Formats: sequence, structure tokens, C-alpha cells
Amino acid sequence: MVDANGDLVVGGADGPLPAVLIVCQAFPPANHTGARRPYHLAKALRDAGHRTSVLTMDLKGTDPWAADLEGIEVLRLPMTRMPRGLGPLQRLLAHAFWSWEGKASHAVVRTLAFLFLPLDLASRMDLDEEVVERRLGRSPIVVATGPCWSMLEFGHRLAKRWHAVYLPDHRDPWNVWNPEVGLRTVTWYGSGLSGWLKRRHMEALERRFTANAHGFTFATHGLMENAKRVIAGRPAQVVMNGADPGPAGEVTAHGHLRVVHTGRLYHEQEWNIVIGALDRLHRASPGRPPRLLVELWGARTEDEQLLEALRACGERTGLLRIMGRAGREETLALQRSADLLLHVAFKGKRGIVPIKFLEYMRSGRPIIQAGSGQDELGAMLAETRTGRVAGDATVLADMLAQACGNKEAGEAIAHEPLEDKLTELDWENRMLAWVKFIRDIFAARTDPAWKRP
Repeated sequence: MVDANGDLVVGGADGPLPAVLIVCQAFPPANHTGARRPYHLAKALRDAGHRTSVLTMDLKGTDPWAADLEGIEVLRLPMTRMPRGLGPLQRLLAHAFWSWEGKASHAVVRTLAFLFLPLDLASRMDLDEEVVERRLGRSPIVVATGPCWSMLEFGHRLAKRWHAVYLPDHRDPWNVWNPEVGLRTVTWYGSGLSGWLKRRHMEALERRFTANAHGFTFATHGLMENAKRVIAGRPAQVVMNGADPGPAGEVTAHGHLRVVHTGRLYHEQEWNIVIGALDRLHRASPGRPPRLLVELWGARTEDEQLLEALRACGERTGLLRIMGRAGREETLALQRSADLLLHVAFKGKRGIVPIKFLEYMRSGRPIIQAGSGQDELGAMLAETRTGRVAGDATVLADMLAQACGNKEAGEAIAHEPLEDKLTELDWENRMLAWVKFIRDIFAARTDPAWKRP
């Protein structure tokens, strides 16, 4: 439905959709965090009676995710080191990129490859449009989502070829216009002339590969605000990630207080609060250290200084341990059996809502967020009564000491979440808005009054 100015009015489109193709980097059985969002969209579309297909990478890995794929047609394409359509000079550059790894000159080659070769060369799907058409047919609706930005390129190309409705989805910021949404690991392109060239190049690619978009979806309001320069007045919808509800695991009545953190560690997180709190607890009782253990599961990071600081804290206090990687089911079990769950806020950041945080909220266990600022995650904890915020090391040390006392006395840690608020976080409920948005955009496209991009 459109108004007198030819702009989309959301609402009222309830009819059946034609085929929908989702282009994504990862999809079950790949046990990859990036597979969660596209899988639950595909499941919601299928459950609503729409023909749903998925184009994704053929990712190999351990600990497969046994997701329900019945009724979802999936085409998995291999990755390639030599993308299709490269000219002679580009092929030479690609060859140098792969063969010069580890050499001093590789940094220069990486920059040249970034600027003059296709997106995501180190992890690029081998897209053949004719193969996709033969296997999946032509879809009148194409949805493309990250984390690899080449997924949006492929969605753009297929939608343009088929004259289809194209709906790119941002689960991360492609380019950072608002520093509050940027993370060094995800969006840092370097400094100096090289960094400036890379940023300008990526800005041009984002505009190019979303030029034919009929509407956009974003994982948070902060991401949508950040992308306003690219949206250019086109319809946009925030569809937040979700979590699967599950029963809380068994928690031992006595013994050590188990504080669990799962997932990646980021440069911008306020780990100084955690380290400071553990040092305070250690110094406060040198003869009888608190019966407390903070477990960091799957603690991967590009920030070696941060990892070393955490290791040193563990050796110094005996209160922190860096654990190995855990699979999806094991991670959920760890979250649901902990005494407390630890989340560490991103200093000076907004618009970042990790899937892990939503899993915490649906785990049935109380959460402590270490963070000095006011952000939407702290507000979500307060609104759902699922946890508390420790603004500095002293407050966090006091919270942990009190929880240790409760544990030793065999008392439950206070936790009275509002279940009606938590059900809004469920993947099934989150995806209803996305399916409706797709319906609305497709319905509007058939209206000649709409200003098409």
C-alpha cells in the first residue's frame, strides 16, 4: 500500500508470497553464529506457507547443528580462491594474495587485493547465476544478509538479473558513519592512506550493492540510524535477533560460585572492571580466597594484550579461567547451569545487541553486566528483571561477594524475570515482523504509484 506521495505505508498485506530466496554465509547444519538469523527467517517463512530456498556457502565444520530443514530447499556452493570474471592482472594479484602469505610484502598485496579484487576474497562463495537458476529457479523476492558483505553483492546481482524485490539485511554495520556502532574487529579498515582508501572503497560498494534495494532490515535501531546515508528514504524495519527458550539447567546447591561468559572477547569491552573486581576480591581475603570461578568459554579475540591481561589475572587471583571452545548445545547448557552469567559492556557503544546476550536472557539464570555507561542492554536487563549492571570494579566485587555468600549458605540468588517480557525475545516472535515486512514490500511493488529505487 502506498500513500499519495508514492511512499510505502506498512500494513495490510496478508496474502501469500511467491518464492523467497535467502542469501547468507552460513546455514545449518553449519554451527555458526551467523546461521541463526537466516535460519529462523527461513523457518518462519516456511511455517507461514511460503516457498523458501537458501543460497549459502558449503561450510565444513564440527559439532553440526541438527536444525529442522524440512521444506527449505538449500543450495550450498563451494568457496573459491579465483572468483569468476577476473582479468589477467586480477588473476596475478589473486595468485600473489594466496601464495605470498607470511611474507613481509603480503601487507601491500592484501591492500591491493582489498581495493581491486572482489569482496571477501579470503572467504568467497563461487557464485554461478545459471547454476542457481537451474537448482532453485528464479525467485521474485531476494533477501541477503551478512556477516560477509559479498552476500549482499550476490543478492544484488541475482535480484537485478531476475528483476526481483531485493531486501538487504544488516546484522552488522557495513560502513561506520556513527562511531557508536563500530567495533574494531568488524569495521576497522586501518589508518593512514591505506585505511582511507579502504573506507572510501567500501562506502562505494555499499551504495552500489544496495542501489536496487526495495527495503532494508536491521538487527538494531542503532544500525538503522547508522545507515541513513545509504537508505535514502527507502522503507526500513528493525528486526532484532532472538533466542530459543529452554529450561534452566541444574545448579549445585553449594561449592564454588560459577560465573560463566561465553563467546568472543572484544577490544572495546570493559574487561578492566572484571579484572579490577577479581583483584579486589583476591586482596580482601588473602588467606581464604572466595569460592568463586569466572569461566570464559570460547574466548577468541584479535586483541592479544587483552587476552594476556585476562590470563595474568587468572594466574594472580586463581578466580578466572580461560576455557576452550564449546559447541552450540554445550554453550546453551553452560549458560543454563551457571550460577551467574557475565556480560561485559562495550564502552562508548550503542546499537550492539549480541545474540549471546539474548541467549543469556532466555537461559533462566541471573545476569551481571560489567559496564560504566548506560546502554540499551542495561535497560533490557532492568525491563525484564533478568539481571543487574555493575558500573565499576567495586560494585562488581560487592555483587560477586554477595552471590558467593548466598552460595555458601545454600540460598538462591535473587532472580525474578518477567516472563511476558521475555517471550518477546523468542525467535518465533521476532521473525513475525520480518515476514510481514517482506509481504508489505512485495505488495507495494505491484502498486504503480510506488517510487521504485
